[in-house]
Amino acid sequence: MDIATKSQLFTTYNKARKAAHQGKIDGKRLNRALGILQSAHFPDHYHPTTKDCQCGDHYFTGKPCKHMIAVMIQVRMSQAAPVAA
Repeated sequence: MDIATKSQLFTTYNKARKAAHQGKIDGKRLNRALGILQSAHFPDHYHPTTKDCQCGDHYFTGKPCKHMIAVMIQVRMSQAAPVAA
């Protein structure tokens, strides 16, 4: 992960942390989503989107899972203005 992408990731993550403090997102799932995005392996076998995921967590709770939150962060990163390195 290059520096500009890492900067975008943490900028987006910090905005999501604010939403977590307001109770809009589960903080534990947000932290796990950050771990997924920092690692080299994104679990494609669940086919996560911003609206649905095939994992058990989303299936049983009906809430956004860590995979969905990771996709949401990726989408927001791609919509954000590029950060100068």
